[in-house]
Amino acid sequence: MKRQFTIIWLCIGVVMIRVSDSFAQPKSGRISLRGTAGVGYLPLKAWGDFVDDGTSDYRKERFGSYWDVGVVYRITERHSVALIVGGIEISASDLRTNSSYSVDTEWDFRTNPISLSYEFRPTKLNRQFSPFIGMGASYLLSEIEYQFEWFGEPYRYDTGGGKRNGEGYGIHAYIGLQSQITPHVYFISRLRGRYADGLGFTQKKGDIKVEFTGIDITLGIDWIL
Repeated sequence: MKRQFTIIWLCIGVVMIRVSDSFAQPKSGRISLRGTAGVGYLPLKAWGDFVDDGTSDYRKERFGSYWDVGVVYRITERHSVALIVGGIEISASDLRTNSSYSVDTEWDFRTNPISLSYEFRPTKLNRQFSPFIGMGASYLLSEIEYQFEWFGEPYRYDTGGGKRNGEGYGIHAYIGLQSQITPHVYFISRLRGRYADGLGFTQKKGDIKVEFTGIDITLGIDWIL
């Protein structure tokens, strides 16, 4: 997996160098600062497969929160490369009961993708609406934090918790739209699909991996320097 993503990053770098050599420099500022926030639809089916054995009441948030900030370098009016750091959070819970005990567990999953993307605008950046498309690869730093409450017979009670850290890799593609607010500030909206893996659900060998795959919708600002 690491070898595949290394090849992808190298390919993106080669494309960027060739594009920069082949096109004229843009008339407007080359660098912009970008910030967006929104929600993501994250199925995370592996979570349910891991805990649902017929004796549990498993629930997961359907949507997670998403934000990102980064720098966009405009090679030309139509070609750009973006380095973005983001954050995604989602939670789940599971209640297991039988005749002698019950266990209530809650998980909070967080990840910070560091992404490198290539963006292309079919039309030049203008005051009206400028669509763009992008694709790239990500390196993800992830964490699962859990807490549990245990109730048993006769009237025993216990609590505990912990956390795990992991890393993963992903690829993504998106479409977006920009509209000018001021000469240097643009409003942007974006729809992105992502495939990623990395962090295991437990520390056991061969455990179920958290494939952080989903779709997010974000709104934000692009400030051209």
